[in-house]
Amino acid sequence: MNDFFVFLFLGLSVCSCIFHLLATLCALHFRFSRKANPSEKEWPKVSCLKPLYGADHELLNNLKTFLSQDYPDYEVILGSNTQEDKAYCIVSTFLENSEYKNARLIWGTKGQGTNRKVCNLRNIFDHVSPEAEILVLSDSDIKVTQEYLSQIIDPMRQDQNVGAVTCLYRVEKTHNLACFLEALSIETTFAPGVFVASTFAPLNCAFGATIAVRKEDFVKAGGFEKIENYLADDNKIGNLIHASGKKVVLSSYVVETLVSWHKTKDALLHLLRWNRTIRICQPTGYFFSVITHSTVWALASLCTLGFHAKGYFWFGAVCLLRIATASLISFSMGSFYGMLRAFFAPLWDAISTCLWFAGLLGRDVVWKKVRYTISPDGEMKEIKEAN
Repeated sequence: MNDFFVFLFLGLSVCSCIFHLLATLCALHFRFSRKANPSEKEWPKVSCLKPLYGADHELLNNLKTFLSQDYPDYEVILGSNTQEDKAYCIVSTFLENSEYKNARLIWGTKGQGTNRKVCNLRNIFDHVSPEAEILVLSDSDIKVTQEYLSQIIDPMRQDQNVGAVTCLYRVEKTHNLACFLEALSIETTFAPGVFVASTFAPLNCAFGATIAVRKEDFVKAGGFEKIENYLADDNKIGNLIHASGKKVVLSSYVVETLVSWHKTKDALLHLLRWNRTIRICQPTGYFFSVITHSTVWALASLCTLGFHAKGYFWFGAVCLLRIATASLISFSMGSFYGMLRAFFAPLWDAISTCLWFAGLLGRDVVWKKVRYTISPDGEMKEIKEAN
């Protein structure tokens, strides 16, 4: 029986190492096959939709990067659920005293959906210029460079069958443990999976850091009304576009996101919500994702081998490989700090395994201080106010 477990755990750790090596090759291909210059075709009018909720010290800096794009024809529409939202007050004062003419700020909600962010977006959508052909959705914690819009729009200009474009995201500096854990989850769990999935199969989902979608295609697919009760609204947008027969493409552009958790508990609750959401949206993929936790299986191999020299050698080799692959994946996304955080990838495997098990044990999540239960198809229902 002991031999069975030795071979089992060794086999799992080998499979995990192969996965991370493959993810690294996919990431390096992504890095070195980027197109540097967009085509010279006509630029469609773009409307950037930015839902606001709460405020952090980088809110205005992030917003300025969107208002200073090297793109010929675009608008930025920001919206919050209420005028009392701190973000609304800050942005309102900023726009009143700025010279930016391509931005508008509104407030209010539309519809009765349980996803308040989507209710906000439905209201924002009603203010989009009729001439806008492309919608670009992004959160307020995203920072970009001047070529952002031209790069993410280009795949849709090149190919009319591309209905949506989405982006990976990276984290730079982190100022506490909570933000550090969030960054590790992005760099060592999320990104490798995206690189492998997008390389070997058509994308059928999108990521909230950025979603560019043809307005006409999105409306035909059901629009925001179709997703107003779903927790993973970004995932559902990709699902709708893919189901309509159009392609969802991963952009060569990687945006920068600001992680601003103040308490480790909040970060862990967010990561738990992320795990449970993925389990509901992609149950098969979620179940097998535990295989990718290399160092956990290597540690299990060490234990079943009786802490012999061979076991220590294998465990050390797996840890080094995990660090190297995580560092190269961060390099591929242009994250210097991610390359440094890669040294903690073996530790993250252990934390991620605990979160994986917790993700199996329920359907309740906490989002923006409200507790919801998630149905098998991904719809959310409010339970009670979270403590």
